Amino acid sequence: MAKLRWQSLALLGIVVLTTLQFSYFGFRTAGGDAYLVAQVAALVFGGLLLTSLEHRYRKIGFAGAVIAFALYTLMVTLYSKSVVEALQQFFER
Repeated sequence: MAKLRWQSLALLGIVVLTTLQFSYFGFRTAGGDAYLVAQVAALVFGGLLLTSLEHRYRKIGFAGAVIAFALYTLMVTLYSKSVVEALQQFFER
């Protein structure tokens, strides 16, 4: 049981660090607008939900939860303002 608790705390640390990194770079590139706040809120909610599920259900596992959160972060990043603008400029050529 102690192993499960440390894995949940480590996953929570990964969620917090990833969210802080995303919000820092998002603020540096796009500025502080409501869209960035919504994305950070989605990352926080998704990370807390995944941490809760990983803590409650033992079969998810630490590695599976980290990979799921990494893919979720990638999905949120693909819809960020700077990526959408870059794709728009690419396809307008």
